[in-house]
This record gives sequence, structure tokens and C-alpha cells, in this order.
Amino acid sequence: MKKLLITLFLPFCCFGFDLNLSISGFDFFFTQSEQTSSECGPDEVNPEESLRSNYCKNPYKTLCQNNPYNTKVSKESLYKRSLDYHFKENQELLERLGIFELNETNINKIEDLISQCHLTTNELNQFCQFEEILNGVDIQSIYSVSKKEKKEFSDVLKDQLNDVYIHFINKEALKFAPIIESISHVAKQSLIDTINQDIQVLENHSFELGKNQEIINEFTKKLKATHMLFSIAPEALAELSDDEHDAAVDVYESTCGKSGDHDNAAAYNVGTKSFILICPMEYLDELKKNPHNITNELFSKVSSTIIHELSHHFTASVDLKKSIPKTNIKSLLSCMSENYSGSEGIHQTPEDYIDEVMADYWANRTLAKIFKTDQFKGISISEKIKFLQLAASGLCGTNDDGDHPSGWFRISQMLYRHKEIFSELKCFKDATIVVTSCTLNGPKILNLGF
Repeated sequence: MKKLLITLFLPFCCFGFDLNLSISGFDFFFTQSEQTSSECGPDEVNPEESLRSNYCKNPYKTLCQNNPYNTKVSKESLYKRSLDYHFKENQELLERLGIFELNETNINKIEDLISQCHLTTNELNQFCQFEEILNGVDIQSIYSVSKKEKKEFSDVLKDQLNDVYIHFINKEALKFAPIIESISHVAKQSLIDTINQDIQVLENHSFELGKNQEIINEFTKKLKATHMLFSIAPEALAELSDDEHDAAVDVYESTCGKSGDHDNAAAYNVGTKSFILICPMEYLDELKKNPHNITNELFSKVSSTIIHELSHHFTASVDLKKSIPKTNIKSLLSCMSENYSGSEGIHQTPEDYIDEVMADYWANRTLAKIFKTDQFKGISISEKIKFLQLAASGLCGTNDDGDHPSGWFRISQMLYRHKEIFSELKCFKDATIVVTSCTLNGPKILNLGF
């Protein structure tokens, strides 16, 4: 039997991408902003300056607690469709048991609602001649329902409803898969550009001639060969092998939840093939608003997830001899443990967080490149903060789980301390301590002369 190798990474989305969008032909990010005037009177407060300062003083609060884009995804329409479909499929049986509707209120009380023999709608309307069929039969013995039978029936019905709900989610996601694929293409190329630029200047502790280019080549090859899934509808998986198909379904359930509506994503391998799977529910509302275009909001949010998941593949599943030397990585982790604030797991056992820290590192590096582009410099502070709020929204409220640092640490320490973002938002004006940024090339002081 062919051996199936599945390696899983299950992070929440992180952030980062470069808007080198010429490769896609789109220009779907922020248009030139109306600059907010900085000419305020002596007693007036410039709202842009206030927002900038608030972010620099408390990044997590600004990107999470004060984030208007951190809203719960609406699932009512899809769930109602699932309930309606499920009821119609089982209508005669349900009505015979005294249930004439499935809704969010009664679905969890089915066991209590089940009663004994009832006429169905068809029977009441004399569509069925059930009297003749059951002539001479003790109806009570047929339709009596024991407590055990009620529970068994209720459990089966709810399990089937979950399957129907997941079916509708993935059918809906299938419609938008080409849009997500376009974003994935741009995100992938942006990450490749970042890798190429950053690895070229990596102070490689292995001292092997040509080592940096070898790393770039290996990472680029891995990224280009990675496949993305946004739906597990049969049509979306049609070209996969049996092993790849089964793995996608299993990863979807473990990552997106048994109801299919978790905000999450995963990077995994099947044999030598690399995949990333994005749970679609979080993005369907935004996609439905503008089904034929890539909006700023959608790109900001989904590309950050894609970048993080892609980063897992070249940090964890390439030949270690062709990867970044462990000495550089250990130096990065040690720097964070010593210089970044907090009392998290990463401060005690930094090596436990290697995979997630490295995925965040490259995602943040890609994000930081945006802050150096001419296009990004032309937009207002509020739009820059909006961009960060969208990109970081999946981290808000997440805890340190032993693999991932907490959302607070990933935003207030790892994201905040990236040089380009720190400089572009002029956070040196608000810092009251030395701010150190940890890189693969060692620690860098961001506010010299503060």
C-alpha cells in the first residue's frame, strides 16, 4: 500500500504581503487617499496623529479592541438554507414524529419534541391511502418511540444537518475559488520577492559559498509547487488523487471544525506534495458583496492568511541542508526571548515556537515591504491602520497554545517591531524605551537617539 504522509500545521492567520500587483494586471489596493490635513489650530487635535500615536503606544488595542472589521461572520442565510433543505429531505418522517419545521431554536431540542404517531401533511391532504396499507396493523406498536430511539434519531438528524451545512458552505466557496486563486498568486509572488531580497543579505552562519542562493532556489521551488484549496466541494477536489482527496476532507474537518465555519487555515503535505487549505466561511460575506472583483478588504485579509500558511512550507518541509541555518534561527528566537516584552511560553522555551515564529517572521517581512512602496506612502494614516486591522484580525483574542504565541505577542511585539512599519508610522516619537527588532541577522535598534 502506498504510504500516505500528512504533515499538518494549524496556525491562525498571520499577516503580510507586497503589492507588486503588476503581475496580475490588477490594481485593487487603496487608491490615492485624500490626505487628512495636518494644519490644526492650537487647540485642535489631529485625528490622524492621534490614531498613529494610539497605535504606537498600544498596537494590540488599536488593531483588536478598536477594530471595526473584527466582526462575527454572518452564517444565517447558509444555515437557514441547510435547515430548509434538510427538512424537505426528511419531511414525511419528521411530520409523522410531530416536527413541522427545523430552525435554529428547535434543532437542539429535537429529542424532546419527538412525539408518537402523527399524520403527515400528505396524509392529511389524502395523498396517501395509508389506512389500506396499515389495515389490521397495530399502529401504536409501529410508531411508539422510546427514549433511546428519540436520542438516536436526534443525533443522526443533527449529524446529517452538519453534513448539509458543510455542503452549502463549500458549494458557495467554489463560486469564488478563482478570486482566491488570483490573490494566492499575487501573495505567492510577493513572498518569493521578499525571500529573494532578504536571503540575499542573510549573514549566513554556515559560511558555505553560494549557500544563500541555494536557499532562495529551494524556497522558491517549494512555494511555486504549493497548491491552494478554498473549497472541498467534489468539483474542487476532482483532480486530486484518492489520498489527496481524503487528506483534504480530513484537514478541512480538523481545521475548519465539524460545522465547517471556523476562522482558520492549515498547511499540510500529502507525500511530497504541499497544500494550503483556507477555511472559506470567514471570507464569504466579503466575496458576496463584490463577487466579480477583488476588494481592498478581501485582499488585505485573505492574503495575510495565505502568506502565513505558505511560509510554513518553506520553513518546515524543505531539505534542512538547503534551508536557513539553525544558528540563524536560534539567534532570532533567543533575541525575541531576551528582548521582547511579556512572560509567554516563548520567553521560557523559545524552541517550541520555531515553526510559528518563522511563519510569522516571513509573513511580517512581506507585509513590511508594503510600507516602503511609493503607493503605500501616498495613503493616510487611517488607511494604513485599516490595512493592519484587516491583516491582523485573525490574531485578536488568540491565546498562547504552546505552538503559537498569543495574538497579543504576535501583534504588540512581533508585528510592531518590524522596522518599516515602525518607521513609517513614526513610532519612535512615542517610544519611551529602547525598541529592539529581532531579525535573522541579529538584533537591530529601531529608535537610536530617542
